[in-house]
Amino acid sequence: MEFHGGGLFRRIKVDLGRRPDLTVDSLLKQLKRDWGKEFDIYPTKLLGADIVIKKSAWTGLAIKLKKDAQGNANLGFNPLMPSAGARILAAGLIPLLILWGRSWKPLIERFKDYIRTKLVSDVFE
Repeated sequence: MEFHGGGLFRRIKVDLGRRPDLTVDSLLKQLKRDWGKEFDIYPTKLLGADIVIKKSAWTGLAIKLKKDAQGNANLGFNPLMPSAGARILAAGLIPLLILWGRSWKPLIERFKDYIRTKLVSDVFE
């Protein structure tokens, strides 16, 4: 499994292969089961995202699921400040770099590990 992209301003993408069983709803349920005790997991209407994993007002991930007509699934995710108020307060490069190093990057790595170990092997409802 290979992750493409990533960084402070680029979405990380991964091809999950043929997954006709995987939908936004099934992914949301799975994430709530596996991450819900530690994080807030909820659907979103943010442009370019289907699901948000929220650790705090400052730290989260936006997740986008794309599928083609053959049932192949691609997952994209990027760091996010879930709170609009936090986004206003953190305007500027220095706060973003601090968040990147201290909270976003570890969360991204943890989510990558989750995709490698759990998400790829599970059959969704």
